[in-house]
Amino acid sequence: MERIHVLGNTWCLNGRQLIPYYQVDEHTCILLDGGRVSEREAIAAALEEAGLRPVGIILTHMHFDHNENTKWLKERYGIPAAMSRGEADICRNPVTLKNHLFNFTPGVIASTQRLQDIICPIEYPLDADMGTFVFQGVPFEIIPTPGHAPDHIAVATPDGVCYLGDALLCGDSLTEQTTPFVFGLELDLETKKRLLTLDYPRYIFAHKGILEGEEYPAVAQANIDQMLRRTEMIRALVTEPMTFCRCYECINQTLGQDKVHPVWNLQMERYLRPYLEYLVDSGQLKLVLGGGAPTVAPRGWADE
Repeated sequence: MERIHVLGNTWCLNGRQLIPYYQVDEHTCILLDGGRVSEREAIAAALEEAGLRPVGIILTHMHFDHNENTKWLKERYGIPAAMSRGEADICRNPVTLKNHLFNFTPGVIASTQRLQDIICPIEYPLDADMGTFVFQGVPFEIIPTPGHAPDHIAVATPDGVCYLGDALLCGDSLTEQTTPFVFGLELDLETKKRLLTLDYPRYIFAHKGILEGEEYPAVAQANIDQMLRRTEMIRALVTEPMTFCRCYECINQTLGQDKVHPVWNLQMERYLRPYLEYLVDSGQLKLVLGGGAPTVAPRGWADE
């Protein structure tokens, strides 16, 4: 796995996504997110080649592609993990994870390895608005960025490098992401608008890019524009009363993401529902009677 120097003591491992780390001294580092199971050995090999051993990990949020290796890293290196309090509570045990993935059955959670991998105790649950967090002697800036996940955070290193996690997308990930995953769309848009005001010399996007400060505002605005376009596309698909399930089907077919794996469909339902909720709350769609199933209709549709 290639190592990329970002600025000062801040580096990235370049895999399926970027995994930043801050080099504390000649032999130790602090990871920012942990990557995917499929890249465990590549991560360890890249760090070993650089003569580095992790002494801690800070996580932006609990999603599998950022948190899947946390237990393994903790056990392999005997290190503590830090994560925002809300995200840490989600992955505390199978019940709290089920509370977040409300449409997943307990059996699916118990039998899906990638979900089991993200259940992990966190030694340092953080308040997202705490400001500075001194971890293993290194001061990091914690920036609350909820929306993509309930208590998502961005992390700035002492070098002035802001790691955004999944709060914003970049490059091909921005243009190719058919439906950006969100926990709450209104919250996510508020965060993205606030992120327009950040001012750091360099930025790291997990999916996937490193930008100079002057390049950042245009990309942050492009994320907002894309989210609004997707929301309008979804609103326009509802031309008559449609159950939520029928909406999901239409959205997935329109975007060419109507895959057949049932667990994938559960995941997509979990991430498409916030778009419908936002459209209802903002008055662009309305809830109507639907024969016992949650149903939405265009604004102004006459109830029978």
